[in-house]
Amino acid sequence: MKFRSFLFLIAFLVLGASASFADSAGAKIGKVTAIKGKVTAIGADKVERVLEKGAFIFLHDLIQVEEDGKAQIYFSDGSLFNLVPSTEFQVDSYERPTLTKEGHFSAQLAKGGLRALSGKIGKKNPENYEVNTPVATIGIRGTLFQIMISEGKVFFGCNSGEIRLSNEGGQLLLGPEAQAEYATVENQLASPVALEEQPGVFRTPLFGDLQGAKPLSQPLAVPAPTEAPAPAPASTEAPAPAPAPAPVKAPAPTSTEAPVPAPTIEQAPAPAPIEAPASVESPTSAPAPSVAPLSTPTMMEENLTIQPVQGCT
Repeated sequence: MKFRSFLFLIAFLVLGASASFADSAGAKIGKVTAIKGKVTAIGADKVERVLEKGAFIFLHDLIQVEEDGKAQIYFSDGSLFNLVPSTEFQVDSYERPTLTKEGHFSAQLAKGGLRALSGKIGKKNPENYEVNTPVATIGIRGTLFQIMISEGKVFFGCNSGEIRLSNEGGQLLLGPEAQAEYATVENQLASPVALEEQPGVFRTPLFGDLQGAKPLSQPLAVPAPTEAPAPAPASTEAPAPAPAPAPVKAPAPTSTEAPVPAPTIEQAPAPAPIEAPASVESPTSAPAPSVAPLSTPTMMEENLTIQPVQGCT
């Protein structure tokens, strides 16, 4: 019995660990919000998927954009990535920030280019947000940035917030309030070089608007404040007179005399039920009326003689 319980415990732990690993490896981290042309993703299982609008992006997906394609990826922390044609992009590490966790984001751009708007991770903990390129790593500080790999060089730009370029050759801050907004790096050992003007690679149609894509204007993770409705313009016309109040009826006068109570009508008591006689005798059985017996004539009656009437014989 103990051995069977031990086997059950081992099986439970193995299955739990496998499920946890599967959830970690195949976690949904983003979604395709706009797409054009052919764009594919190769997952951790080495299976290639053709992406369409609304398709999910999973951790460790290698996203490949063909020469005629473009795509916009929305990640769950609110960040947006617009991928230009001939791009290979992959997210190596991702964890959405919570009340107890800072979150982190680590991706790599192998070729091509992108324009992106960082989300909650870049605002809450910029040190945990980075994008790696073949020549340098950039740290994101809640910003709008762009990268393009072209002709053996990598070009960087930051139009809002700040990014930090770093490699074995040194570091350089880019942004509207930094030394420059644009820079280029030739290789991993070369120092980043600041540029005074926007490189031509960022002005090409590659970075043109993608139909149906969300604008990279503000972080989508933070809803825009609702503006109060504008007040109605004041009217120059005189206001219409207020309607006359409805007349109020005076209450009926109350009498000071005591009210006369209504006469009380007493109801006659219901007649008592007539009880049937105990026995009803038929008329034939009624006793005959009693006749007083003739008394014996007195002496005067005996001496009385009846005289015959004259003329009668």
